[in-house]
Amino acid sequence: MSATNEVPGCLDPDTILEVTSDCVIFIDRGWRFRYLNPKAVEQLSEGCDLLGANLWEALPGLAGTEFEAAYRRAIADGAPTHAEAFYAPLNAWFVANAYPSRDGLTIFFRDTTHVKLHEAALGASEERFRTLFETLTEGVLFINRDGVITDANPAAAELLGVSREAMHGHLYYSPRWQIEDKAGEVLPPEQYLSTVALRTGQVERGRVISIFNRKLGERRWLRGDAIPQFRSGDPSPTGVCILFSDITEHRRAETELRASQAHLARAQRVAAVGSAEVDFGTDRWKWSDETYRIYGLDKATTTPSFDLLLSVVHEDDRERIRSAITQVRYGVVSKPIEYRIVRADGQVRVLRREAELIRDPAGAVTGVIATKRDVTELRAAERERAELQAQLLHAQRLEALGTLAGGIAHDLNNTLVPIVALSSFLLKGEAPEGRERECLELIQKSGARGRDLVKRILTFARRTEPERGWVDMVSVVRGALPLLRSTLPSTITIREQLAPVPPIMADQGQLGQVLMNLVKNAADAIGDRIGAIVIELAAEAEPTHRGNEPAVRLSVIDSGCGMCEETRLRAFEPFFTTKAVNEGTGLGLSVVHGIVTSHGGSISVDSRPDRGTRFDIHLPANGTNPISDEGETP
Repeated sequence: MSATNEVPGCLDPDTILEVTSDCVIFIDRGWRFRYLNPKAVEQLSEGCDLLGANLWEALPGLAGTEFEAAYRRAIADGAPTHAEAFYAPLNAWFVANAYPSRDGLTIFFRDTTHVKLHEAALGASEERFRTLFETLTEGVLFINRDGVITDANPAAAELLGVSREAMHGHLYYSPRWQIEDKAGEVLPPEQYLSTVALRTGQVERGRVISIFNRKLGERRWLRGDAIPQFRSGDPSPTGVCILFSDITEHRRAETELRASQAHLARAQRVAAVGSAEVDFGTDRWKWSDETYRIYGLDKATTTPSFDLLLSVVHEDDRERIRSAITQVRYGVVSKPIEYRIVRADGQVRVLRREAELIRDPAGAVTGVIATKRDVTELRAAERERAELQAQLLHAQRLEALGTLAGGIAHDLNNTLVPIVALSSFLLKGEAPEGRERECLELIQKSGARGRDLVKRILTFARRTEPERGWVDMVSVVRGALPLLRSTLPSTITIREQLAPVPPIMADQGQLGQVLMNLVKNAADAIGDRIGAIVIELAAEAEPTHRGNEPAVRLSVIDSGCGMCEETRLRAFEPFFTTKAVNEGTGLGLSVVHGIVTSHGGSISVDSRPDRGTRFDIHLPANGTNPISDEGETP
């Protein structure tokens, strides 16, 4: 149809083209196309000229459709008709309105496929939402801006203990449930999730509350989120969606876990046993509270790590711990090991570590868990017990020696007396020179030596209690130095390092004997070589199973030949000596040990071949200073 022709009984085509985006066609009463607007041409013609063509022949797909029935009914009844149906040839949905006239039929139609698809998608979405809403295990409430519940799913009714019917249309601020916060305080309505979200327009997440569920007859813990709802163009929320889940069992598990952790922490504290765990995948270290306490570290300011561990381990044990941890990463667990740590306050503690590998289901090593036990007091007690046992053994040996010496003393003395006396008498009548005189002198010396040996044995076998008084150890050492220097060869020098020390309750003569024996022993170790002996005196604490107790330390250090480990362990045994026959009795250090232990002290020796020897004596400083400036007791 051209712009110059007019269609009888139809609106002006130019106007139609201006005001509508619909497809427009005009069919005469013989069902022939008389007009198609550009939109209809685009939709139907597919490049063919439909003017004058029969509608049913040009569009055979209309046959039997709602469109055919509507068009024929419009002509027959002379009244407008409406039809909406799927048109298979174009694979699309159309809606059509037919208006009859005296000359034919004007049809307006449009493609509504996108509307249908949108409606179908919307319907499917609504169906999915409704299914989700009804089956969701989380509770869901929809609340309008007035605080009225507009919808609730079954889970919400179950969690709140109120039916959906009872909730719908009622205010969320209901006395049927009393809302409390994590601390058990009743929440006012202005602090409810829904109220805050409506007021701020912001999402509120992870709020933990509790309510009394009347249906279950108990208080339940819930975690909820509040999501404000908006309409397009409206800056204020029109409602809020509340999602919440029941975390009661989780809270109970947390409470039980905290109680268990507290119980474990107390048990570890009582047993002085800490635990440590390392995840090799993340290299994350976890220490128990007791482990922090054992190491003397603050949990709040400390992050456990390999470097931190090494920093507190004693430098002499550090490499051993480094090696043990490296082996564990390769799946090798060493036997229980003990090592020392140095706390920030300088205190040295002894720890015992036992470890076990952590493996994944496939058997691969993923980490290690270890226990740390503070055995400082235990080891100190064991050392003290060993020392007491050694003292007992030493005393038993000396007692046996005393018994032996007491049994043979008179007979041996009776045997030696005539030998010494007659040899001395015969020497008076012998010439100054001669073979006989040499033999008599040898007999006299041997007898005298045997007599002196018996005296020494009796001295050690029949030890008496020391005569104790307040002793200034500085005076004891300085008083003995002139005599010591006079007895040593000029190749040996004596250096003194004497610090002020508190007085001790001791037998001054016996302590002088201890010093003399140790210096003589040091001089024998140096021999004919050039060497030095250092005498140290200092006040320091001696570790015992009762703790660190004040003591006076007397040390004698030489640059002599030193001792092997076997000799060092036997140094204090009676009659044990490394000297040649007729050069030593093996009683010197045994006497020293006996005197020190009788004073309640301890003695230790550190020695290595060709590295010299160090003897340390600790004597308890068990009193305040009663000695005057002149060194006398009041």
